[in-house]
Formats: sequence, C-alpha cells, structure tokens
Amino acid sequence: MDKKALYTLEFDKIIRRLAERTTSEPGREFAGKVVPQTDLRKIRRNLLQSRDALGRIMRFGTISFSGVFDIRPMGKRLSLGGGLSTGELLSVAGLLVCAERAKQYEDRNRQTIHALAEASEGRPGRPGERGDSLARLFESIEVFPELSKEITRCIPAVDEIADDASPALADIRRAMARMNDRVHDKLNAMLSSASVGECLRDRMIVLRDNHYCLPVRAEFKSRVPGLLHDTSASGSTLFIEPMAVLELGNELREWKNKEAEEIERILLVLSERVAGAMEALIRDAKTLSILDFIFAKGQLAVDMNAQMPDLNDKGIIHLRKARHPLLDPETVVPIDVSL
Repeated sequence: MDKKALYTLEFDKIIRRLAERTTSEPGREFAGKVVPQTDLRKIRRNLLQSRDALGRIMRFGTISFSGVFDIRPMGKRLSLGGGLSTGELLSVAGLLVCAERAKQYEDRNRQTIHALAEASEGRPGRPGERGDSLARLFESIEVFPELSKEITRCIPAVDEIADDASPALADIRRAMARMNDRVHDKLNAMLSSASVGECLRDRMIVLRDNHYCLPVRAEFKSRVPGLLHDTSASGSTLFIEPMAVLELGNELREWKNKEAEEIERILLVLSERVAGAMEALIRDAKTLSILDFIFAKGQLAVDMNAQMPDLNDKGIIHLRKARHPLLDPETVVPIDVSL
C-alpha cells in the first residue's frame, strides 16, 4: 500500500496514537515503523501478542518501560577501552531497573496462572505452565540487581559520587574537609583582623579558579601579600590568595587531584562491570523495546475498546458494529460491513 493511500486512510494518525502510548524512545521507533502487512501468520502472531498484552493490562495494569534506551553505542565505546560518565552509568542503571521491573511483572502473571490452574483443576500449577505469547520475551530478560544497586550506591545523582563509593574516596574527602576547615579558619581570622579588614572591598571569602581568595581593594594590594588570581572588571578589586593560606591551598588542591583520580578509578571499575554484562544488556534493551511497543498496542486497544478479529485468506470481510477509531466514541455510529 503506497504512502498516499495510507495518508488518505489517516493511518498516520493511528500510528501517532500508538506511539504516544509507548514509554521509551526505542518503543516509539518500533511504533513509527508499523505498516500494514499481508503475511497471515505474522499478522496472527502480532494480534495474539496485542491481545495478551491487553489481557495483562486488564489484570495487572500497564507497565512502564521508561529507562530503556539503545545501549549499543556505549557497548561499542567500552569494547574500544573507553569508560562511561556518571550520567551514562545512571542510564545503564535505569535500564537495569526496567529489566527488574519487567521480571517482577512477569512473576505476578505467572503466579496468577498457577493460582487459576489450582482453582479450575484442583491441582497445583507447574512453573512455566500455560504461559501466553509474551512469556518467552519476559523470560529471556536477564537481570543484574547487584550491578544496578552498586551504580546507584556510588552515583546518587549525575556528576555526583558518594563519599562511600570506595574507602579511599572516603579517606580523601575527610582529609579535604579537614584541610578546608583549616583554610577557612585562617581566612576568617584575617577577615576579623582590623588591619586586613580595612583593605577589603567586602569581608568575605571568594573562590577564583579553585583558589580561596580575599577581595582586596587595589590601593591596598601591598598590605595583603599573596598570589593574584583575578581582577574585577573595573580593576578596583583584586582577588588575592593570601600567603598565609597559600601552602594550605596547594595541599588542598593536591587532595582534590587525588579525589579526581579516585573518582576516575571508580567510574572505570563500574564501566568494566557494565562491559562484562554488555551482550545481555543489548539483548535486554531490544526485548524491552519490543515489549514496550506491544504493550502500547494493548493500551491502545483498551482506549479504543478494540477487539481481536478472526482472520482469513479467502477475501471475506465481515465487520460487526465497526467504528472509525478516530471519531468520538460517544457520538460515532457503529455500522456493519460485509464484503
């Protein structure tokens, strides 16, 4: 069927509604590629999956696949020896959490099947018994709960590494805190000093290029010896790191360098763990994207009050109380069509 015919039939509007019900970008991409099919076997398989998704939604509610993304570019970079940033690692954690959520959803479905078997046949249900067309997709998902917990433990937010991400980082940050206190104590003592206070534009500590400085009035430069790091736009204020804290500041920056090195090591260790699970994660991402697409079809069926048709390849069409899916369901008039 050509694009003009599909557009005339407003097929694109139906696809747009379908895409709106996905919860991940890859799922939306699957929805956007839908076109009418003519292979009866594939059509029946797709309809069965949609029906089973609808049944699960009616029993348990829908499931979110937010967190799913195309992880393959990350996998390629890791295979070349690269590492992942904090944001990228949190994205991986989101994918891992989505996989765990899908597994829990499937467990609820399986438990319901077992309970129904017991109630209807008076015998215990057996694991894997009478699964629907989506069971294999759910069962193929691999989960790595320890990896997701480790990532979120070490990285509570983007560009933030937890103090206890490693014992070494905790020690470094304790040393930095002590050093910061010493620097501030020295500077605060200078701020309280009458001789220094009258030389300052404001009695405050400012940070310039990662150096703790005092805002010294230009005419009093010689009375506050130290290292000049910046000047105000007017030139009337000089931002000077006093000599009294210069050595402490240098030591503090050494600790900050050690902190950066330890953070880099932590990110590398996490990246290596992700690399070790990458093949499974790529499969999971694809499976979850497909499930997102299928459940979007199920949700659209709920919203449209749609039913699964019986199909044939004999050219017989019989629609009962058919409704245009884009018209208002409160006012649309159903019609019967037979060809």
